[in-house]
Amino acid sequence: MFSHNHYVPMLKLKMGEVRALEHLAPEDKDNLTPLFEITPVPWDYSEDVPAKTLDQHLSKVVINLKKCGLPRAFFLDFKYVEQEMPGAAVCPMLGIFSAAQAEGMTPIPVVGINRSEDYLKRVEAIALSAGCVCIRLEGDDFDSDDYGDKVLELADRYKCEPGQTDLIIDMGQIPTNGLSPFVVGLKNIIRFFPKLGEWRTLTVASSSFPDSLSSFQANTAEATPRAEYDLWLRLIGGSTTLKRKPAFGDYAVASPAPFDMDPRMMSLGAKIKYTLDEAWLIVKGRGISKGGSKQFHGLAEYIANRDEFKGAEFCYGDKYIADCAIKECGPGNQTTWVTVGMNHHFALVSRQVADLDDA
Repeated sequence: MFSHNHYVPMLKLKMGEVRALEHLAPEDKDNLTPLFEITPVPWDYSEDVPAKTLDQHLSKVVINLKKCGLPRAFFLDFKYVEQEMPGAAVCPMLGIFSAAQAEGMTPIPVVGINRSEDYLKRVEAIALSAGCVCIRLEGDDFDSDDYGDKVLELADRYKCEPGQTDLIIDMGQIPTNGLSPFVVGLKNIIRFFPKLGEWRTLTVASSSFPDSLSSFQANTAEATPRAEYDLWLRLIGGSTTLKRKPAFGDYAVASPAPFDMDPRMMSLGAKIKYTLDEAWLIVKGRGISKGGSKQFHGLAEYIANRDEFKGAEFCYGDKYIADCAIKECGPGNQTTWVTVGMNHHFALVSRQVADLDDA
């Protein structure tokens, strides 16, 4: 389905991400295959109860997937709502996959070797319909040495040959430095993986994006390394001894864990996250309650005047930054700037990995 020169962003299917993909150029969409995680049911902190039923929470999944306008298959993972589903009369996972297929989309179900038996059983009918499955390996999965055997057993359970099975090795959050142990560990995992050359795709995903931007001071611009990209480059570099090179996966301009915070405790600030070739530029203003949304004009102007700015023609996100810098458009809101940052990131990274010269 794709080689190592391909991009697998790990996303949450939130509105900012959906709009970022919706506005992405077709040639950039063609070089990425997202994994969408269905986020946990939101919580009503004032009443201390779920804010929605599971059905209400899932009601717009297919609509949002269609808005993304993806020309190829994508991965769909329900691990965060797994505990909400037992006992449901009609499997909501199967309903969403069937509805997406009816809309002409190609969702691929995601499973893991340590998922609950209930979850694994629910995927059986979906995998049979899709004719394929994605096995996602995460941190705890490597605590024992038999993860390779478990992957083979799981593929066999869904009657999927390796050529019908996508593998994602998800490292989750990684540090911004001290990557050598991760490189060595990943090379060993890949080198000794059973039937290495037969799996349909192989991806390594991780994220070094800060889980909080509170350490970045107001009215400053700071860069923080894209360590996951450095990690991937070390895996596929010209001197690598790996017989198979993995595709690149990250969590875009976000950290891996779903955001969960009492909105009454939140203080929204003006900030723009702009992806550079080897780092992220975090440009922060002050809190919206103090400085207002008009701060975004100044933040955009700062980015547009930097040498690293890709220019208004680069993508939708960069065009918005350029227009905002000269007040050709409004300052937008928080979702607007998620869209801008994500769209720029998708465009840059999809081209970055596609055009990489292995030599």
